[in-house]
Amino acid sequence: MSGSFAASSLRLGACLGLACAAAARAAAQTPAPVKCAGQTVSEIIVYASAPTVSGAARVPMLRDVVRAMHMTTDPELTRRYLLLSEGSPCTELRRAESERVLRAQPFIADATVLAYADSSGGVRVEVHTIDEASMLGGARMSGGSPFLGLVRLGNSNLLGQGVLASAEWRAGGANRDGYALSFADHQFIGQPWVLAVDMRRSPLGGMWNVEASHPFLTDLQASAWRAHAGEALDYVRLRQPEEDARGVPVYRAYADLGVLSRVGPPRRMALVGATISHERERTTNEMYVLDRFGARLDSGAPSMTFTPHTMARVNLLGGVRLLDYLRVRGFDGLSATQDFPIGLQAGAVVGRSLAALGSRDDDWFSSVDLYAAMGTTERATQLRLQGEGRYDREQMRWDGVAASGSVTHYARQGERNTTFLSADWAGGWRPRVPGQLDLGAVNGGLRGFAAAHQGGARRLAVTAEQRRVLGRVNGTAELGGALFVDAGRVWAGDVPLGLTSPWRASVGVSLLAAVPVRSSRLWRVDLAMPSTGGGIRRWEVRVTHAGPFSLSRVDRTPMNDMRARAVPASVFLWP
Repeated sequence: MSGSFAASSLRLGACLGLACAAAARAAAQTPAPVKCAGQTVSEIIVYASAPTVSGAARVPMLRDVVRAMHMTTDPELTRRYLLLSEGSPCTELRRAESERVLRAQPFIADATVLAYADSSGGVRVEVHTIDEASMLGGARMSGGSPFLGLVRLGNSNLLGQGVLASAEWRAGGANRDGYALSFADHQFIGQPWVLAVDMRRSPLGGMWNVEASHPFLTDLQASAWRAHAGEALDYVRLRQPEEDARGVPVYRAYADLGVLSRVGPPRRMALVGATISHERERTTNEMYVLDRFGARLDSGAPSMTFTPHTMARVNLLGGVRLLDYLRVRGFDGLSATQDFPIGLQAGAVVGRSLAALGSRDDDWFSSVDLYAAMGTTERATQLRLQGEGRYDREQMRWDGVAASGSVTHYARQGERNTTFLSADWAGGWRPRVPGQLDLGAVNGGLRGFAAAHQGGARRLAVTAEQRRVLGRVNGTAELGGALFVDAGRVWAGDVPLGLTSPWRASVGVSLLAAVPVRSSRLWRVDLAMPSTGGGIRRWEVRVTHAGPFSLSRVDRTPMNDMRARAVPASVFLWP
């Protein structure tokens, strides 16, 4: 018995030894990435992966649906974003910028670009990408009538070609039903150009917008350009506590054409450019009651006077960028890779109206923007400021002044925990079109106060949040949780129906999700309870999503609607 046991032990030990030796040989044969230092690129290989939905593989029907609904990004499309090519030198700057440009695309969740030494003294470049989930969908249902209020369907990476296409239907109630169509090709005719078309027929009003552009994707790019035109008729909503919403019709038409060029080396460069812009604004000085019966004229509304404007300008653009990028995780997402800019960036736009171009206004336009950040992969603080205004030479005064800004601090505690502190403010003075900054707005407002209906010309909101990554669900999604406190207020200023509120505060908990794992799109379900405030004593549930994260993200608050449409609010947001 003992001899048999000894023989078995020897055989097991031999097997384990052979297995360990095989593993060691495999590890030794796996090449390690090398640093790019001018070696010639001999080959570029692209490996494209679908979103990580390994949990679906356990259910054959669900697995087949996922495969049928998602087509992996075409490797040739990925190649066209690369700043490296076969036969050219490989540099660390071009390799890192290729990674960053790929991760900035809305249909790619993560990307790595690595170089491996080959037998001829050059390098083989391997590109690995993971797609975002491409299917878009949504619905809104209620216990009232109509039961189904909204349906949205689309695909953000149609046929793996980086094309977004979506359609939406919205119940109009007493008004007409609404429809919306969106299309965006992120590599129009095989170039890194964007063609975007949006059309919407709302229950009240509507819009269309067409834009063709070569976005400024990287510091290695020599130039960028944009051609842009659109038209919109919107009923700007104004809210008051305990009353139905009011709406003011605002018509705007806009167009611009311009070019931007780089001056200086990457990471320490300047941008200079020029645009020609045309914009018309018409506000009906009448207010309408918006309720379940439709829109009807409010005969008792306070009087308003918004002067129509027709502006045609030549604008000069300039800016400096002194930025480096940190590769971080756990800042704005759960585990998504994020390129966090560190350094300083400042820009300005100055425009002069010209009667020869059809302008009926005699004015100067100017805007400024500033971004500054410092920190490490564990702690970082960033500041954003934007402001614009128009100097009316006939009235000899400034109007249309709009300013906004934020300061945000991130502090990670290990791999799972992140503290998030932020303050957001916005304000308008002598607006040329009506609008309000709502205390409980989804973008920039306080959670828990959507029913307060308190709006003004200026708003401040501060947030403290503690996040924790909880784990993964069958390899398909990543979940997190958060505790948060919001506080803020609004000031009446000089907007219609504006009011000044006392300080308000709310507390709550959040469920966070990234689908697929490592996605830069962060979904959140916030459950907020007002702790102070004006009779609002009920929980509010809010479902939102954000991302991908970008330095050039656009302001989505009503403050953006008060800004000029045809002139960039920031040189670095253009195009």
